[in-house]
Amino acid sequence: MSKTTQLSLPQFVSSHQCHT
Repeated sequence: MSKTTQLSLPQFVSSHQCHT
């Protein structure tokens, strides 16, 4: 679970930054 969360976290941030 930790591995999936770590991968999801960076992906989510990347998507948010792209939108900004």
